[in-house]
Amino acid sequence: MKQLQLQFEQSLQAFTEWLGILGYAETTQKGIPERLKETLLWLQQKEITQIHQIDQHHIEAFLTKQETRPNKRRGGGLSASYLNKYIQALKLWNSFLAQTNTAHLELSLDYYEANPELPTVLTEQEIKELYKVCSDDEYGLRDRAILGLYYGCGLRRSEGVAVDVPDVQFSRGLLYVRSGKGNKERYVPLAGKVAEDLRWYLIEARPKLLKKATNASFLISLRGTRPQGQSLALRLAGLVEKAGLASRRDGSPKEVGPCLRQVNLHSLRHSIATHLLRAGMPLAEIQRFLGHSSLESTQIYTHLKEELDHEL
Repeated sequence: MKQLQLQFEQSLQAFTEWLGILGYAETTQKGIPERLKETLLWLQQKEITQIHQIDQHHIEAFLTKQETRPNKRRGGGLSASYLNKYIQALKLWNSFLAQTNTAHLELSLDYYEANPELPTVLTEQEIKELYKVCSDDEYGLRDRAILGLYYGCGLRRSEGVAVDVPDVQFSRGLLYVRSGKGNKERYVPLAGKVAEDLRWYLIEARPKLLKKATNASFLISLRGTRPQGQSLALRLAGLVEKAGLASRRDGSPKEVGPCLRQVNLHSLRHSIATHLLRAGMPLAEIQRFLGHSSLESTQIYTHLKEELDHEL
């Protein structure tokens, strides 16, 4: 990296020491000066070489440049949280300059508002991979039933837990959702492979898992009782791991930590909604299928569809 001119370099060193004296975390003592150095180097390129020359216009130009800079790790632009590191560095440096009577920059700096990350959506092929890793025993049949309820029927986590045996109405081709959000009830279409998987689970697997004949719960836990949402989430996590879907689609290793896709029960609900939209189902019908109270809540799937179309 290019070197800073003397005044900038001295100020950066003193600023770094100041952060240490004030007891900032080591990561802050390292990361914040790095972001400040990037800023100062950019200013030098624009022939700004003295602290007193820096004004609001220069900083806004620098931040605008960063907004359009590509993200080398994840693609796209820099995240709001990353851009805010520059804001934090400049704010702290300005405080340092004022407290040490070095200078006072008239800067108005507002943090970027983070855009909520779009939820994880699996491709249709990835859904098939989840089905493929289900075993043929009673636990595998239950896994297929879990996928059927949360992907095939698009249920929320609590809705799937609350399903009772009478709610699965094979003769009518419907699933009765009794505990929807806001205590709203609805019926979900039940047909094809989803209905077949639920029927086989009910006939072959559920009796082997059941401990008490009076238990009305459709899904049965290892204890023979109604499962908790967390236990179903852990079961799905095992399938995701077994199918190799925990790593990013670009092939990055699992050690990348926060860059891993978070695949959970709600991801299955997001996935079926997105797949239905890609297949041509109108948003209003998807709204009824998911049990959304307003069409606005369903609008997110237009963005998820675009993301999935781009990846495919």
